[in-house]
Amino acid sequence: MKKNIKIIFKSIMFICFSLCLIIIYYQHHYSTFKQLKKLNYTPKGINLIMKNNLDNYLLKTKIYSKTLETALTKDLYLKKYLHDYVFFEYKNYDKYIEHLNTLKDRGYKNDEINIILEFLTEEDLDLILKETKDYLDFTPFLTSNYFLSKNIIRYINYQDKYQLDYEETINKVNMNLDYPFYTNYKIIEDPFNNLVLVNKYHKLPSDFIPQDLTSLISACSINQDILVTKTLKKKFEEMCLDIKNLNLNIKVISGYRSYQTQEDLYNKYYQKDGTLADDYSARPGFSEHQTGLAVDIYNEELPFTKFKNTPEYQWVKNNAHRYGFIIRYPKDKEDITGYKEEPWHLRYLGEEIATYLYEHHLTYDEYYTQFIKK
Repeated sequence: MKKNIKIIFKSIMFICFSLCLIIIYYQHHYSTFKQLKKLNYTPKGINLIMKNNLDNYLLKTKIYSKTLETALTKDLYLKKYLHDYVFFEYKNYDKYIEHLNTLKDRGYKNDEINIILEFLTEEDLDLILKETKDYLDFTPFLTSNYFLSKNIIRYINYQDKYQLDYEETINKVNMNLDYPFYTNYKIIEDPFNNLVLVNKYHKLPSDFIPQDLTSLISACSINQDILVTKTLKKKFEEMCLDIKNLNLNIKVISGYRSYQTQEDLYNKYYQKDGTLADDYSARPGFSEHQTGLAVDIYNEELPFTKFKNTPEYQWVKNNAHRYGFIIRYPKDKEDITGYKEEPWHLRYLGEEIATYLYEHHLTYDEYYTQFIKK
C-alpha cells in the first residue's frame, strides 16, 4: 500500500513538474511572441523565427527585418546570411530574396549589392543572373549618368572584348558600336524633327521628303536646283554673307538628296570601290542629305574634297557653330561616325547644340546618345 502511495506521489510530482515546465514554456513563448509582435513580425514569421532559434538575437537587438521575415516565410532562409538579411532593406518584388541569395552566393559584397538593387529592376537583374554564372564586377557601370539597364549584358561583353574603361564602354555600346555598321538599325519614327539622328544605325524611310524644301540665294549656292530646309537656308545664308564680308567665299554644292538619288550615288561608288565605298558614301536611307539639314560646301577655287586646305575651312571650323552648324564627320572620330573625315559636310542643329559640340569636341552621335536618346 505504502509502495503504491509512493508511486502515486511521484507520478503527481512529475505531472506537476511537467505542468510547471509547460506553463513556464508557454509563458516564455507568449512573452516572446508578444515582444516579437511588438517589433512588427507577423504570427507566421514569429513561429518561424522561434523554430529557427532567432528570437533571442532579434529581441536582444530589437530589430525588425522584413527581408529576414520574407526569407523565412518563403522558405528561402539561409542561416549563413542571417546578418545580411538584417542588413538589407526589403525590396518589394517577388524574386528579391532569391536574387539576394544568388548575389551573396556569387561573392558580391553588401555595398555592391546595394548599388545593384538600387539601379536595376527585377527584370534587369533576373536577366543578368541568368546570362552570367559567376561574379562579374559590373557595378561601376550602374553609377554612370548614361547607363541604360537594357544594355548591361552588352556592356559586359564589349568591355571584356576591348578592355575599355567603364564610361567609354557605355558610350560606345549606347551608340550601338558593339554591332557592325548597318546592322541592328532602326527606322526613324520622326524624320521631320530638326534634331533627327541619321547614321549607320538610324535609317530614314525610303519615301521621306522634307516638307519645307527651298533653294538658296545665288550668292550661296552653285545653282537653284539645290534644295535645303527653310531653317537651314536662313542660317546658312547668314553665315555665307558674313564670311563674304571677310573676302572669303563658301557655296553649297550639294543639299537635299532623295532616297533614289542617294541610292544611285552609292551604287556608282560601290561599283568603283566595293565595300570601301562605305567609308565615304552613305547607303540609301542612311544619308543626312535626305533630311535637307545637311550641305556640302566649297570655296569655288578648289574641289570640295580639298576644302580643308582653304582659309574658308579654318573660318568655318571655328565659327560655324555660332550659326548652328557642325562639321559632321571630323577627324579622329571615324570609329564613331563610320566615315572618313569630311571637312566640307555641315549639319544644322541650332546654335545651342552646335556650340556644345564645338566646345566639348563631340560628334552628334555622342551628344544624341547622351542627352537626347536617354
